[in-house]
Amino acid sequence: MRSQACSTAGSRKSLRSVALVLLLVAAPAVAQLRHDVTATRVGDYLTVTVVADGLDAGELRANLDRGFTARIEFAIRLLRPRPAPFGFLGYELIHEFRPHYDVRYDPFLRRTVITADDGAFYSFTDQDELLRFVLALPDYRIPWSVFGGGSDPRTAPIAVEARVVYDPIVFVPALGLLSLFRSYDRRLTPWVRVDPDVGGGL
Repeated sequence: MRSQACSTAGSRKSLRSVALVLLLVAAPAVAQLRHDVTATRVGDYLTVTVVADGLDAGELRANLDRGFTARIEFAIRLLRPRPAPFGFLGYELIHEFRPHYDVRYDPFLRRTVITADDGAFYSFTDQDELLRFVLALPDYRIPWSVFGGGSDPRTAPIAVEARVVYDPIVFVPALGLLSLFRSYDRRLTPWVRVDPDVGGGL
């Protein structure tokens, strides 16, 4: 009897494994989010441009039609080499910026509305145009003052890292605790590091 029970339990486990594999195979493929980053030293600023792709317009619209607000965030890190004798530890973080766009559909305006982190407001009816806009952060200006004292950051060795984070659902502050239990499809790209180019005006 014990042998038969073990055999039955093993069969059930095998069936569950097969069912899980079939579900994974049948699940629709999710587009891979990716991005490029460039950084240039120009005049009194370091300018950073991040351009992403891999987000499907239909997928974004489906979430917005359900009444959700989505967020596309551009995380930017400024780095510099550690001074001797700690150079073997690599770069140290100077500052991190997180500009973002909140995206929602307004049924009264019949337009997709975007609010930037600086309070700027935009709206679109064309989904492809909307996607091109929210997946690009052009010429984000960072003043040299964020580097503090020490060597001149306009000529000192520094590096820039960036990644893109897509949150299909953004919770309002009162429900922020729910974000700890979220199971929706949050996507982010790996960090990409670049050395800033030298532009005009230095």
